[in-house]
Parts: sequence; structure tokens; C-alpha cells
Amino acid sequence: MTTLIDKQAVQDYVGFEPAPTEWLSISQERINQFADCTMDQQFIHVDPVRAKETPFGTTIVHGFLSLSLLSYLSIEETKPGSFRVNTQVTLEIEGEEKPALIAEWISIQMVA
Repeated sequence: MTTLIDKQAVQDYVGFEPAPTEWLSISQERINQFADCTMDQQFIHVDPVRAKETPFGTTIVHGFLSLSLLSYLSIEETKPGSFRVNTQVTLEIEGEEKPALIAEWISIQMVA
């Protein structure tokens, strides 16, 4: 089902900077489903026994799965009805000093 958002509702988010979210646990089932969709069956993602022998000690989430979960927006109206969504995200791993990824996600949204 498509959800339509009117222009004023989008403009309410121009310059919006969201607070950090709660931790999101990614289950092995979700990792396996993503591996099936993308045909990326590398053992480090889908084989907990072999992955246990790596420096990570467990399976790890696909980078593209992490990217696909980015859904928080900062919005700029570039022309009437056209909004550039420039999202800068640092995805942390609970208990780790280094982040899983740092991304700048740019998209264009058209509204009526």
C-alpha cells in the first residue's frame, strides 16, 4: 500500500536531526533471509560454526543489510515539490568502539 505525504508534512522535516535510536538486534534469521535475497551466502554471514573461528567470533551482518535499514531523514526542498534527502548516519555496534558503517545517503523525493 502506498502512503502519500502532502508537501506541508514533508516541509515539517526540513533540517530535522533525529536523536540516536534504541539498539536494534539483527537476528540470524534476518541475516539468512537477506543472504537468500542477495545470493550472498558467505560463511561469515550464514554459518555460525565457521564464523565462530574468525576474529569476530560470530556471524556478522551484511553491509548492504545495514545500509538498507537507514530510514532516518534530513530534508531540503530543492525546488517546489522536490526534496533532497541527505542522511548522514553512523551505525554503531553495541559494545564496540569502531562503528559498523558511516554513510551519507542521498535521495530525491517528489511530492504532489
